[in-house]
This record gives sequence, structure tokens and C-alpha cells, in this order.
Amino acid sequence: MNQNKPKQFWDIVPEHLKEEVKKILITKKFHPEKIVFHESDDFKGFYVVESGRFKLYNINYEGKEAILHISSPGGLIAAPHLFQDMSHYPASCEAID
Repeated sequence: MNQNKPKQFWDIVPEHLKEEVKKILITKKFHPEKIVFHESDDFKGFYVVESGRFKLYNINYEGKEAILHISSPGGLIAAPHLFQDMSHYPASCEAID
């Protein structure tokens, strides 16, 4: 395995748990420019990107968008909520493609 390649979600799930995880997944499709969640929305869960790209961003006080991260297939969105006590999303998320 290429050590420079970031680990993807399914790379870190133990083999014996993959089928159990798949049973609780909810599949959603988002068209380009569709908002997945807004900054400060209540946390509803994290997302695994199966295809396409998503941007995580904030809007500053001048109304300018600051892109924090682009998530690609295999990536996680809002995963820090699994390890930190956070009740709201700290950024907005929008489908790119």
C-alpha cells in the first residue's frame, strides 16, 4: 500500500465489522450545488463520500466563502464529531459534483 495515500474510510474499518457497518448506512444522493448541511445545523451524523466531491466551507463576516476542505471518494465529512463533544456542524457542506 502506498504510504503517501491517505487512508480511506473502508481502509480503517476492521474487516469483521464491514458488513455490520453497511447495515446501518443510509445512502443519499446530492446533486451539484446541493447543500448537505449548514454551519451551526444540529449534528445528525457523519458522511462517507462514495462518489463525487464535496466542499466544506465557512462564510466570513464580509460574506466571502472560505473553503476549508474538499472531500473526495472514500473521504469522511464531519468525522471529528465522533471523537469530540460537538452538537453542531462547525462549517457548511455543499456537493460539487
